[in-house]
Amino acid sequence: MEAQKIILHVGPHKTGSTAIQKALTLGRDRLAENGVLYPKTGFSDFGHHQLVDAARGWIRDFDTDALREEMSGYRQVIISTENAVHLPLDKLTVLREMFDQNSNVMVVYYLRRYPDLWASHWQELIKHGETLTFYEYLCRASGVLPSSHRIVPNQFDQLSRLAQVFGRENITIIGYDHLRGAGVDFAEYFLEKTLGSAMDGFATGRVNESAPAWHIELVRQLNAIYRNNTGKIASYKLRMKVFHDLRGATIPFADEFSEVYGSISVPCSISNDSLPVVTLQSEVLNFEDRILEASSAVPSFRSSSTKTVSVFDMPAFGLERLKGALVEYYRENVTEW
Repeated sequence: MEAQKIILHVGPHKTGSTAIQKALTLGRDRLAENGVLYPKTGFSDFGHHQLVDAARGWIRDFDTDALREEMSGYRQVIISTENAVHLPLDKLTVLREMFDQNSNVMVVYYLRRYPDLWASHWQELIKHGETLTFYEYLCRASGVLPSSHRIVPNQFDQLSRLAQVFGRENITIIGYDHLRGAGVDFAEYFLEKTLGSAMDGFATGRVNESAPAWHIELVRQLNAIYRNNTGKIASYKLRMKVFHDLRGATIPFADEFSEVYGSISVPCSISNDSLPVVTLQSEVLNFEDRILEASSAVPSFRSSSTKTVSVFDMPAFGLERLKGALVEYYRENVTEW
């Protein structure tokens, strides 16, 4: 009997994962009709993030047998969770052991140019409650300040850990910048390259569009106020309410904040040709033989580009009245101080 093929899509974050996961979720029944399972066990928020939580030991009663039972009978299974890239070696091994040991695991990883990845990842950290400016983020990315894999992603380190557990020969790398530049739909391309045949009708377009820069900065300021007052990170529900209010134009001081941001923010740029980026990219290209369509993807990865983000630290400018408006907004929306 032919061994089961498990396609483990690991993102990482900010490489179109949500678009792929949404397409797979909406097309779950159609996939099953074609002998492909997108499991419900361990599933949350379009992906299989509970598997990673279980591997970490955060879900004590996770039923691995239920996962294997659901997977049995299918020739191909797709597992998708970008959180897997953050697992250390021992926890990645636990994740591998959740699957049938006779199965063939194909790890799919999306490679993205560092300047664009960093800017996008920094915005995502702010959405998750962090308070560092983009300049502080770059200082960690370039090694000026200490960092961690959560604060600044290192694609070579992530690929190296995956290779140790799943085998280098089982890693497939897809060039994010190449696909985006060519206008290719991420979900349909993913299915074609992993299943070996095209499956039309899975296109979802882009998901997780970037918020305006001043939205991100306003949320960063609110994150800092909340942390200063509580010593904790603002909850997901609270952060999403802020973005909802911004989109709905119901924050009374938003226009003034936007105007101030535009007048005193300072551009901070990072180039693909800078030494820290060149060094990191050279490390990643040790995996060049695992990149699909490398002749097109590698030049896209190396191509000269500069990403600029406006840096703004309101307290440094002494804008106490506007800062007071931010504090008042949180007092109206947060019961725990």
